[in-house]
Amino acid sequence: MKTTSFWCFVFSILVQFKTIFSKSTSGSVTSPPEKRSVQPSFFAGGSPPKGLPGTSQGIEIQQTLPNDPPDTPPYFFSLFDPSTNTPFYSAYKVTPVQSKDIGKEGRLGGIRWRDPPGVPGVSIAYKEAIADTTQPRSPNQALTKGHLNPSAINSFDKKFMAATYTFTNGVPQFAASNFFLTKFESKVENYAKDDCGKKDGTLYLLTGRSENGLLIGPEEKPVQDLTNQIPKPYQRDAFVQGTITLVTPRSIWTAGCCMWQVPGGAKRAESFAVMSNNQNKRSRVLQTEMSVRGLEELLKTPPTAEVNLFPGEEECRRPENNKPL
Repeated sequence: MKTTSFWCFVFSILVQFKTIFSKSTSGSVTSPPEKRSVQPSFFAGGSPPKGLPGTSQGIEIQQTLPNDPPDTPPYFFSLFDPSTNTPFYSAYKVTPVQSKDIGKEGRLGGIRWRDPPGVPGVSIAYKEAIADTTQPRSPNQALTKGHLNPSAINSFDKKFMAATYTFTNGVPQFAASNFFLTKFESKVENYAKDDCGKKDGTLYLLTGRSENGLLIGPEEKPVQDLTNQIPKPYQRDAFVQGTITLVTPRSIWTAGCCMWQVPGGAKRAESFAVMSNNQNKRSRVLQTEMSVRGLEELLKTPPTAEVNLFPGEEECRRPENNKPL
């Protein structure tokens, strides 16, 4: 594709997103205060991550449902990349009140994933990706629709759960990778309900994708796969439907920080992080828990860049506040 045509296409997508999101069909680009009566922050300290590669081109989406009234507060936030038709990350949180009801709602049945407004070909691109990677007797090798903000942790409210079923909150994820990530998500749910919430804390969560791979280095320490020892499973990682390109990420990560106030004392924090390769063989997923600082090191691109996942709350990044789940 010629450079001029590419930028014209990107500009047209940006215009479509801004126009349709301003009508609150399934989310909204950050807008003047009159567009929303309430804008809850999904970031610890109110500040989004800094230094993640490529995010300067991201489209900010306050995630709502298509039939919500215009003044409905968003359920969570996503930073969407129109060049890959996947989010850079989704930011979500669980308050003390919400944590008590995690598990109240069962799994939603019959719900359909929603295309990004103005980009209807994404759902078809997913169908192509899934069909292209599905092999008889090898279910782990198929791509799936992978949530960044998971439905289950929102099981305190059906609307919060339904809001997660949008391709602006999804990435093509291999079933083998999804298997391990689902297990970690269960740990996060238990921590939110049985630990953070009981401290009267709010759990701030970020889940995103990266083009940096993961290896286990000396002393079992996770390191970047700079030499591509574990390449993407297939030569084809992009699926094109008309003018829509859907790109499979190399890895997926999550960082969480619980913030609470000690009665009569200081503000406290506990944090955790995890990263895994998006692979079609379980032996190559290498899902690894780590500190927030450790994850930031793995997300650097190039390795000399600086990444800060919680710039609004330095306590979330302190090694002594790391909480293995």
